[in-house]
Amino acid sequence: MTYAKLARFYDEIHAELTEDVDFSVALARSAGGPVLELGCGTGRLLWPMAQAGINVTGLDNSADMLALAHERRQLLGLQQHVVLESADMTRFSLQRTDFALILLSYNTALHLTTNQVIATLRRSAAHMQPGGALCIDVINPFLLADWRDQTMPEVERTFIDSWTGATVTQATTNYADLARQVVTVNWLFDVAYPDGTLEKVESAETYHYYYPHEWLPMLQHAGFSLESMWGDYDDSPFAEDTPRLLLIARKLV
Repeated sequence: MTYAKLARFYDEIHAELTEDVDFSVALARSAGGPVLELGCGTGRLLWPMAQAGINVTGLDNSADMLALAHERRQLLGLQQHVVLESADMTRFSLQRTDFALILLSYNTALHLTTNQVIATLRRSAAHMQPGGALCIDVINPFLLADWRDQTMPEVERTFIDSWTGATVTQATTNYADLARQVVTVNWLFDVAYPDGTLEKVESAETYHYYYPHEWLPMLQHAGFSLESMWGDYDDSPFAEDTPRLLLIARKLV
């Protein structure tokens, strides 16, 4: 995803996304070892895990997102618990290879094509201790299969940009290619600065979604065994109408 334009708005537009925080902290605690989050962004999940005493590493390929993560780490005083790495998750190579848990949190895996998924899973396995856990959290693919195109911009929220004091109105358009299992979302931001200056910012991303039967061979090919498949953060079973698809896999010895 191209986060250069979106990075400064990221925390505000995800401020209401909190339902996966307790789940991630509990999962990290149960892992009993260091945690790596791929596609960590500005660190939304890193901070609560670190504040729970867990040693975490966040990896992202966006310099803009990581710059904000570095600032927040300093502000929260979490330098001893949080390592930040700049790398592509499909071909990263870190000194540490004993992670007990690797997270692809809220919809991160949707950014990846099939080949990129396989490459990411392989690199993840290479950085994990035997029996380590992998968690993949994506929206239920059956919900995306029922997607309805939205060609006219629809306002989702209005917020104040904490960096500039500007009033930002966020709208979206989207469309789906169901045959290719791809959804494209366009974000449109109207920015009104305190001095009266106006700015328009646009950012777009293509999401790839996969069904459980498609995830299984990709996991197996990379050396993982599927352990659990949940439909939400309360460990409820996955079904076609659950909000999430949560995959917990183990690295084979």
